[in-house]
Amino acid sequence: MFRSKLYLMLNRREFTLSTGASALLTPSFAATTAPPLIDGVEFISATDQQAERFTLGYARAFDRIPRVRALCSSADAVAKTLKWALNTGRTFAIRSGGHSFAGFSQHEDLVIDLRRMNSLRFEPTTGEVTVGAGALLGQVARSMAQSNATIPGGICATVGMAGHTLGGGIGYFGRRDGLLSDQLVSLRIVTASGELLHIAEDSHPDLFWACRGGGTGNFGIVTDLTFRVQRPQPMQWVRFTAPVEAIRAAEILFLWQHRTQTWPRDTVLHLRLAKQTGASFLITLEGLSGWSGDDLASELAILLRTTSDEVQRAIYPGTMSELIQRMMPSDAFIRADLLNHSHLYNGPMGERATLDVLSTLLDHPAGRVNLNIEPLGGAVADKAPNATAFPHREASFAIQSQVILRDTDNREALTASNEAMRGVLEAQATGGVYANYPDLSLSDWGRKYWGNNLPRLKEIKARHDPETVFDHAHSIARA
Repeated sequence: MFRSKLYLMLNRREFTLSTGASALLTPSFAATTAPPLIDGVEFISATDQQAERFTLGYARAFDRIPRVRALCSSADAVAKTLKWALNTGRTFAIRSGGHSFAGFSQHEDLVIDLRRMNSLRFEPTTGEVTVGAGALLGQVARSMAQSNATIPGGICATVGMAGHTLGGGIGYFGRRDGLLSDQLVSLRIVTASGELLHIAEDSHPDLFWACRGGGTGNFGIVTDLTFRVQRPQPMQWVRFTAPVEAIRAAEILFLWQHRTQTWPRDTVLHLRLAKQTGASFLITLEGLSGWSGDDLASELAILLRTTSDEVQRAIYPGTMSELIQRMMPSDAFIRADLLNHSHLYNGPMGERATLDVLSTLLDHPAGRVNLNIEPLGGAVADKAPNATAFPHREASFAIQSQVILRDTDNREALTASNEAMRGVLEAQATGGVYANYPDLSLSDWGRKYWGNNLPRLKEIKARHDPETVFDHAHSIARA
């Protein structure tokens, strides 16, 4: 009986207390106040048997079981949950996909969790698709492929659509179609005042600009997004993996940087490198191409320093549904303890710098430090650096250095190895960093994520969220 009365009181307070009134509530009150009854919200407490399962995210080191998790099923539910959090002095994180490298979607007090908001509505007549913020990239890509359409998203099936878009959205269709955020038509967002706004080019254009590359958790809680879709052209999937000796690895790395500059826009092939035993490397070339089979095989033979017959076995034509299935074969959620840093380049490295990268990789423990190199350019570069909040329009490619730590690893040694690689890569890079690859070890991270767009982002943040309701370790307000 007492609990029912408390729910009723809190539901009433939700509409009578202002945001400023939360300053009158002590943290101890906030931590012990039971959540209200809100239509479309299931509250999971830290003691609930399901709590740990809902907590699991990509970056295992940042796992936090919150005192309360609010599983929201509608935009209205999100708005009411946010108002309750503000009125009771709770701090919180926002989670759509849970793929943040730096754990920005985890919190010890409250997590506003949108994973149940995963609807998808495709309108063939308008060529637009509207997805819930909690929809995952693999789910959306497969559904679009079955409807003979594509969106230029990333490569990991379990990435959340909202976070991926807000950071920019680099993917295999990027050189052909641009960033995922470039296809954004509109979105709905719950603001710091609890208001649900429709954001588009002609409706709150400052927020629309900021939400295309300004990063996650800064301006509000995105509830759904509408994108333009593209009709797929004939494409082929490429996946070539082979052990190679050091000289061949150096040739491939050098050639990849130069040849990608002139590839047609419908070809995006990522290059991955890892040291094996001795002086050999494991090399992987993977991605999508619209080249004809013979022309593609000829180009790959030159790049990979091998024969057309060998690369033909690495080329897979098929329908878009078949290609997406090869690209994202599973929605299995990956979990990792991660050491990560990334760098952007405005052009190819020279021969000396290429050799420096490989010689540094040779110094690492076998198979433990991996380089993933992603081409940009093409349609990504068609927009000016200040056309959206994503500033890295002139970058030719990104290199990500990554270690997935095991329980048995010597973490100090691997951390030192990864930092040694950072020094080598930074020497040739632009100094910019993709906001969707956050790195808590960065100094001046705001400038590295957003470049000359940072002052405008800070002004928009101050105007729409003056009390910094939406905050995390790399929030724009802290930059």
